[in-house]
Amino acid sequence: MRPISRRLATPSARPSRHAPVLRVGIVLPIMMGLMVSACGVANDSGPRALPPTSTSTTSIPTNLGSAPAVIYFLQHENLIPVTRALPERTPEAVVESLLQSPTDADGEDLASAIPSATRLISAEFDDDVLDVNLSEDFGDVVGPARQQALGQIVLSLTSLENVTDVTFRLEGESFKVTSPQRGDVEVVTDCDFQSLVADPESEELRITSEQLTILSFRVAQLRERCGPT
Repeated sequence: MRPISRRLATPSARPSRHAPVLRVGIVLPIMMGLMVSACGVANDSGPRALPPTSTSTTSIPTNLGSAPAVIYFLQHENLIPVTRALPERTPEAVVESLLQSPTDADGEDLASAIPSATRLISAEFDDDVLDVNLSEDFGDVVGPARQQALGQIVLSLTSLENVTDVTFRLEGESFKVTSPQRGDVEVVTDCDFQSLVADPESEELRITSEQLTILSFRVAQLRERCGPT
């Protein structure tokens, strides 16, 4: 893929000339999931306009499969979306994928704040709140890096259409999350980590056009629902 003006990264592996074409009908499941999530956590009862979607045709990333999902890694300390093929679009599958470090196929200059030894014990719904239980290894990350790690998990999970609110446990023991927006809280949403999401207008971004589309859409949603940072 050729880079475009905002320093969009060229994928490490050149797509085959016979690579399939990704029309909006295939991209939209990801976008629609974000739209449904947005409707579930609006701050008022009135109708809200959603960001417009493109009707153009783009190339499909080579790592897409039958169950594409968006997860978030770090690039220059900011959250960046990456699309990966999963066996199914479930909270468990999303977290398990997120616990695998970024590869060259995911993009350039990507990192994860989640300790590499972290394991997912469970991800279960309690009414409408998703409770994520992680192994004690997650406790090794502290300070700003802990906020980034939690932001990765929350932004990834709330990309699914049925997840809006998240709580956390460490080896079964619940703990409060330090939200960059609200301080220590028990239940968090993507609004709590809005300030950690990369600015689509930044000249420092090294992402593909597909990533830029997803990032721009997510940022527009967050500004609409959560207000300015």
